[in-house]
Amino acid sequence: MIPQPIHVRDAVAEYEKYQSQNSRDAEARDSYSLLCEFTHPNAACLLPYYQYEENEAVTRFIDPDHDPQRGSFLPFVNCCLIDMLTFCCELLELAGEIEVRPKMGAVLKALVAVAPSRLTGSIPA
Repeated sequence: MIPQPIHVRDAVAEYEKYQSQNSRDAEARDSYSLLCEFTHPNAACLLPYYQYEENEAVTRFIDPDHDPQRGSFLPFVNCCLIDMLTFCCELLELAGEIEVRPKMGAVLKALVAVAPSRLTGSIPA
């Protein structure tokens, strides 16, 4: 018997619930929509080089190196990767794995130290 497929809208809705439960803004739906528009690699590569101004009516091309305070240009991807790393670490713990899991745990602890808390809310203390 073939299991029923997971529809993207259901997966995004569930991830949004997960974000809310882990001290994050529930932004999965908005971020997914934005990422769909930038699925072409060239579009994603160009994101750090422009910013919208005046209610997104004006697009200015910028040098991202001149703004060291500017955050990641794809923060939603960062959230997903951190959550995936957390999930894999927990899965390895359930499996009793002792070689890779401690190293993944160290990476997660390092992330908590340097990343904004809105990105690391799912990492166990």
